Amino acid sequence: MSLVILVHGWMCDRLDTAALADLLSPDHDVHNVDLRGHGDHADLPGPYTLSTFAADLAALVRDLEAGPAFVCGHSMGAAVAVELAHTHPDLVAGVVAVDGPWVVTAPDRDTLLPSGTLTPDEHVWRGDRIAAARLRLHGSEVDVPAHAVAADSFESLMAWDGPAAVAAVTCPVVALTTDATAEPTRRGAADLPHVRVVPVSDSGHWIQVEHADVVADHVRALVRDVSREVVA
Repeated sequence: MSLVILVHGWMCDRLDTAALADLLSPDHDVHNVDLRGHGDHADLPGPYTLSTFAADLAALVRDLEAGPAFVCGHSMGAAVAVELAHTHPDLVAGVVAVDGPWVVTAPDRDTLLPSGTLTPDEHVWRGDRIAAARLRLHGSEVDVPAHAVAADSFESLMAWDGPAAVAAVTCPVVALTTDATAEPTRRGAADLPHVRVVPVSDSGHWIQVEHADVVADHVRALVRDVSREVVA
């Protein structure tokens, strides 16, 4: 069975990838993780950065001795998956990036938070929006991480050179997008033959919740395609 690691997005936890884990578990060795500072790992100390998250996942793959892994990440988790494939290419066989931010360029980052930092008030406002979205998706209240966790990871994401990282990745990347994010993602991947952009229609940002079956099918297809290449 192929090793599959699922990675949640910013200010979220593994509940957002639980349905996907259920679909993939019968045929794959699935590890649905909480990043440090999130969910069951809320008490782990920082720093809470993409490089630290990627290093944690690299340690997990090594400890499992079952890699290389197929890594499916949502939103910030997609950036973590790409960073893991970039910094530890021997540990990653393929990436499924679910509405990831890796095509964001520096000018776009500045429009998100002009100050470059996440203030406590901004944390509360964004946290309330995310909590409301997850209540709609999951039907229950879900805690958001502490300000220190959210601020550290947000600033790391905004400083990350996603285009350079994804261009340097050597494994195949399937970028699942919404209709709204398809075109900018295509532009960002235009010169990258190892990246395939696939819009998922009638979906919001949480594609892996709203269309878990579609995401699962793309993970399975990537595993099959890479396995065939290895055998050939």
